[in-house]
Amino acid sequence: MFHENRKWTSIIYISTLFVSLTVCFIPAPNRVAGVTKLIVLILFLGIQLCASIWYSLSYIPFARRAATKFVKDNLGVGEWA
Repeated sequence: MFHENRKWTSIIYISTLFVSLTVCFIPAPNRVAGVTKLIVLILFLGIQLCASIWYSLSYIPFARRAATKFVKDNLGVGEWA
């Protein structure tokens, strides 16, 4: 889990998991705070999903490179750099 290729992904996943659980159990005093809490939780769950996928790709040879190339080619991310 803390191999050099997976260390930062593991740290991001575990920290967002901890923060998600912490935010989940904080009571919301009103509706606006509840909606804000929901948006924050969805954001952290999205980050957890991305970290989990990136972690899984580290076990497949050249999968991270292929995923990076796919995102750059299809989403146009590489054009901005």
